[in-house]
Amino acid sequence: MNLITLDKTSETPLTEQIVQGVQRLIENRALRSGTRMPSIRGFGVAHGVSRFTVVQAYDRLVAGAFLESRPGSGFYVKAQRKSLGRATPSIKLDKAMDVLWLLRHALNQPGRVHAPGAGWLPHDWMDSGGIQKSLRAMAQKNAEYLTGYGSPQGYLLLRQILQQRLGELNIYLQTEQLLLTNGATHALDLVARYYVRPGDTVFVDDPGYFILYGALK
Repeated sequence: MNLITLDKTSETPLTEQIVQGVQRLIENRALRSGTRMPSIRGFGVAHGVSRFTVVQAYDRLVAGAFLESRPGSGFYVKAQRKSLGRATPSIKLDKAMDVLWLLRHALNQPGRVHAPGAGWLPHDWMDSGGIQKSLRAMAQKNAEYLTGYGSPQGYLLLRQILQQRLGELNIYLQTEQLLLTNGATHALDLVARYYVRPGDTVFVDDPGYFILYGALK
């Protein structure tokens, strides 16, 4: 019996289609907690895919806490965590940190190399020649290339290269699923805005990146 429908003509890898399909079934409770999944061989035969593809998909579902592996028995749907609600914060953070003072202090450090928690690299580590060469090449582009906004997700060619490199690490996705940011601070800000709500508890390093602390505050 087929659990999901696979489109072998799609650009989405079969492994990703299996992962997404099984996740939807679990999230919609079509597959209940404790349900035994088809064996790797059985799933492959039923859906017309290789055993290797099923192994990759099941491994990713286990890593994502959707399935659990029981040695000698098979794979089972794992109980999904229930929301515990949002706790009322017990610590007032309005005066916990003066991020602007820390930022000014870091920027005033000689060479801005040893500012605690800032992470600036030494100037001689930077590829200044490569940047200058790229800027000269970019200046030869047409006006639309120089003045247009481009894609909000970032430079397509770079996203394609990243897609290929991630695929080599068995992380399969489409270029539309990749978003380039202007550095780590931009990325951390987007992640915090998407995942964190007032009252949430967030674990951070200490010492750590003070700008992240400010964003979380």
